[in-house]
Amino acid sequence: MKIIYRLILPILILLFLSNICSGQDSWETKNKGLVGKAYTMHIFDVNNTFWLLEAYPLYKSTDLGGTWEQQTLGYITGAEDLVYQDSMIVMAIAAGDYGWAVVKSTNNGQTWYNASKGLGDSVHLFYATIAMKDNYLFLGSTGAITRCPELGEGTWEKKSNYVNLESWKKPMPNKIRSFDKYLFIADNNNGVWASTDLGENWYKKSNGLSFEGVFDIQCFDNVLYASTYGGGICRSYDWGENWERITPTEPYELTRINSVFVKGNTILAATYDEGMYISRDNGLTWGQEESSYNFGLTHGGVFSFFEKDEYLYVCYFNFGVCRTKLSDIINSAKEAVWEPITKTFPNPASDKVTIEVEGIYSNIQFCNVPGESIQIENTSTILSEKTIFTLNTTQIPRGTYFYKISNGEKVVKGKFNKY
Repeated sequence: MKIIYRLILPILILLFLSNICSGQDSWETKNKGLVGKAYTMHIFDVNNTFWLLEAYPLYKSTDLGGTWEQQTLGYITGAEDLVYQDSMIVMAIAAGDYGWAVVKSTNNGQTWYNASKGLGDSVHLFYATIAMKDNYLFLGSTGAITRCPELGEGTWEKKSNYVNLESWKKPMPNKIRSFDKYLFIADNNNGVWASTDLGENWYKKSNGLSFEGVFDIQCFDNVLYASTYGGGICRSYDWGENWERITPTEPYELTRINSVFVKGNTILAATYDEGMYISRDNGLTWGQEESSYNFGLTHGGVFSFFEKDEYLYVCYFNFGVCRTKLSDIINSAKEAVWEPITKTFPNPASDKVTIEVEGIYSNIQFCNVPGESIQIENTSTILSEKTIFTLNTTQIPRGTYFYKISNGEKVVKGKFNKY
């Protein structure tokens, strides 16, 4: 009997660990050739060439992110945004040489030239965003929106008329985007603005918006999503006339959002400093995206998402560029039973960890990285349809630990670090 037990026990431990760590191998980093990968921001696909825009270096890849090549043209370090049409690429520069605020290529990025006429020799932007509509380019920078005809060949002129904006406020566009007949601005301090007359006038579109600091505005299937700095994600079905908040006020991580990705009823949220969260029911309920969490994409900010063929790419502050098969997230989402939101804090911890989970739970189990089941002294309290587990971690060594909470019907999994 003891022999059978010794044979079966390692198998049970491995199964337990694999259940907790499911999805861990579905992600991979795509950082070959990157130097200083901590500030990856956006990937753009221009005629099957990837352009990776960062805070300083500019990279491109011709093999779907397999290898990145740094572009050494001095005046385009600090590229933050781009638009393209056929073989034309135009980039907005945040930290280029004086007078180089916009650069343009007409041969898929082989050569570049200055397209900043009218912006002045003293232009040295802190950040920049660019959009294209009809025959015009639109540049957003600190305190101003400018427009250029002939797709950058003409002269730039200011088009910053925020209608009825208080005189003491200034436009602070984080993003300018063109959707349908509209131009939209996600403003750092002033909410969402829109124009239907090619930027001559901008009108506020913030009714129902949960927070005035908007980092990004995106469109999926004619539905707008606004990522805010303190009010989570808001959604509009009528081109910005009315907004509704679709993320809860807790946990705090879901209040500061950099970007979203939407596929069917699945919504991914790129948080400012706590990895990725997911909703599998069109925004009704939320939790941490498990496969990326187990891979280690947490305790840092996800900046943006990018879809190419069967893959979803993520630009992550601490990991650089990562990708996974989109079906691994979407398919698992269709089959999964939703797990309630949990909060684990402090994490990492020294002598005590608190785990809060929505619902009533009575059983908690632990294992370490090798999959060995361990005992951790704990107490549980039920308060307002929420279970709170308090762990005494003074007697366990430093390392990473996994937990599984159950009540006979549902299972919640997570991990914490002891330092």
